[in-house]
Amino acid sequence: MTRAIGASDGSVQQIFMIEGLFIGLISWLISLGAALPFTYLLDNLVGKAFLKAPLVYDFSLTGVLIWLTIVVVTVVLSCYAPAQIAVQTSVRVLLAYE
Repeated sequence: MTRAIGASDGSVQQIFMIEGLFIGLISWLISLGAALPFTYLLDNLVGKAFLKAPLVYDFSLTGVLIWLTIVVVTVVLSCYAPAQIAVQTSVRVLLAYE
């Protein structure tokens, strides 16, 4: 719809990328919040089942940063093609779907 009011190709592409990054970062935060207690619980259960003692819970900041990098790269690669399609689609075709 922004193309109908005169948005440039770069603006449309930027909107797609920012929205994708926002959704990706929110999902990363949710997964981080869910992984921390789940990992602690899993460490206890597996340790007690196999070693008769809970495993030592170790938080890896490196793992969190690697996961963030994977999310950002995936989002950028996933949003690029739809952004290009949106830029190349004419305003007449876009308004026909509204």
